Amino acid sequence: MRTRLCLLFLLLLGVLPGPLPARAAPGLTLYGTFHALGVIVTVDAADDPDRDATAAVAYRTGGAPYRAGFPLSRVADTRFAGPLFWLRPGTAYDVRVTLSDPDGGPLDGITVAGTVSTRAEISVPAPAPITSAPPGASPAFTPVARPSTFAWPTMPIPTVPR
Repeated sequence: MRTRLCLLFLLLLGVLPGPLPARAAPGLTLYGTFHALGVIVTVDAADDPDRDATAAVAYRTGGAPYRAGFPLSRVADTRFAGPLFWLRPGTAYDVRVTLSDPDGGPLDGITVAGTVSTRAEISVPAPAPITSAPPGASPAFTPVARPSTFAWPTMPIPTVPR
């Protein structure tokens, strides 16, 4: 009896598959502009061979509730991409992408998240007044801004004799 159990055990060890191969987690790339964010998700081609998975994006600032963004578009077999619009400049955003696969593939229910900031507005300083005088100028010299005197040369338009 004991021999039969050992043989059965060894037989089951040979028949049962080993551990499933580990899948790479989807990659998330985020980049910010002044009023928008770009979101790119990269997946392994083996995780969605029929290319029917979808990617939903949500974002928030601080501890606020997540807001849904536009769904990401599949731009290649292994890549989803999309924007988040109408954001505030110079603000940090938490971004969460949830993948779903209707046939229950390995991507179904996977969530990737990251944090990125939009760029701060550029502030252009006011022009500084001219405070120096040319060498040899009198103490009463006050520089004055003058309009440009440059004019494009004009040429007469030739007329064609009839």
